[in-house]
Amino acid sequence: MITKLPDRCARRLVLAIVVGVAAMLAACAPRPLPPVSDLSRPVTPAEVYRIVRPGDTLYSVSWAAGVDFRELAAWNGIAPPYVIRPGQRISLVPTGRTAPTAADAPAKTTPLPADGGGAVARPIEPDTRPVSTAAVSPPEPEAPANNLPRGAPDLWNWPVRGKVVSGFSESRGLDIAVAAGTPVKAAAGGQVVYAGSGLRGYGQLVIVKHSNEYLSAYGHNRKMLVQEGDSIVAGQVIAESGSAPGRGEQVHFEIRRNGRPVDPMGLLPKG
Repeated sequence: MITKLPDRCARRLVLAIVVGVAAMLAACAPRPLPPVSDLSRPVTPAEVYRIVRPGDTLYSVSWAAGVDFRELAAWNGIAPPYVIRPGQRISLVPTGRTAPTAADAPAKTTPLPADGGGAVARPIEPDTRPVSTAAVSPPEPEAPANNLPRGAPDLWNWPVRGKVVSGFSESRGLDIAVAAGTPVKAAAGGQVVYAGSGLRGYGQLVIVKHSNEYLSAYGHNRKMLVQEGDSIVAGQVIAESGSAPGRGEQVHFEIRRNGRPVDPMGLLPKG
């Protein structure tokens, strides 16, 4: 025998069922993806390694991770000239390995095709040496590439002349508004250690090594006029400016010392 519920009880029962079903649907709904950051940022605790992609260099990987390239080399047992290969797993945190010496450098093999405009990764044999449990030693001083000095350049120059639309912070340099196609000049002499588009948020990017301490970067280019390994002089045109998605025509310019951002305004000529 079925007993008819009072109207009030029936309404409460129906409401409870509706609320329960809604809660189950909400729990099963896909969560929204986090927003994409505009520029590469220092590594977070969850990001402890990186798989090398075609076109990567040790300098571009260390730049994206926000660490000094010499530290990254020491953590991974990579000797000068710091060759890495696609598919190689690079630890972004200390691993306990001891720093290599130039004598440990692997033999060169046939270069692979460049990806994204000049950044070439050359394959090496897998590192089968046992991992040391001792504390990581500071990297041995490397011979300056192409007689580059060890300290800061004597003089820095503006890469372009325009309005600074975004100033320095701990995670980024300067955004300088200029018309697309403006010649982008090297802020100081040095060697190109990366030229490609593999770092998210920078577009086509050129990284220049000025010394064992100082590197600079030039992003959002529409055309790159140099390639990895090129020696350049201060004021040399290295790219043509382009635009940043959603932010207009501009050049992104950074200076880093020992892997850490430096405010370019403190180094560039006034006026």
